[in-house]
Amino acid sequence: VTEKEVVDAFLDLAKKHLVEFDAVYRGGPIFDVREDDSIFMSLAAYREHLLAATLRQAFSHAANPDRIFIGAVVQNCFGIESTCRTGVQVVGKDSNGRPITKVSDAPPDVNGIDEFCNDQDYSKYCESGQVRALYVNETESVGPAAARYLASKLWGGETYFVQSDSHLEFAQNWDVLYTKEVQ
Repeated sequence: VTEKEVVDAFLDLAKKHLVEFDAVYRGGPIFDVREDDSIFMSLAAYREHLLAATLRQAFSHAANPDRIFIGAVVQNCFGIESTCRTGVQVVGKDSNGRPITKVSDAPPDVNGIDEFCNDQDYSKYCESGQVRALYVNETESVGPAAARYLASKLWGGETYFVQSDSHLEFAQNWDVLYTKEVQ
């Protein structure tokens, strides 16, 4: 497969699936912007083992957790269509002191959304629709910019928008601090 064939295939898929989806947003937002001080947090997570912890902190450290809404693109190896693999691991050094590396089979990634939503202390946020997720097999991931773009499309009219990493710790009352700064 040539580089041009890969690029052409990507562009064909983008035109087929994204252009029509994106057309809805042209000329203004698809949703009316709410006036309730709600915050939409856009997250792109690539094989992220800290996603559930990040979500727990986002809600537990918010002064108003009922106003927090998450849109996450979860790019994981689900172990459905292919064997999961580790990244490059350093397993030693050769006689010249250079790293010896290997890639190994690995179990499927932990689904941070499921882990968060199955936690009895936080499940109410999932049940109320405050956590929206799009799942992408990691072999079909096309990078952080595309994942952030897709996560932004999970916005539902919340008053404020913040793009965040999926492996963060939050200050107490971060939501109040954020909205004050934006205002």
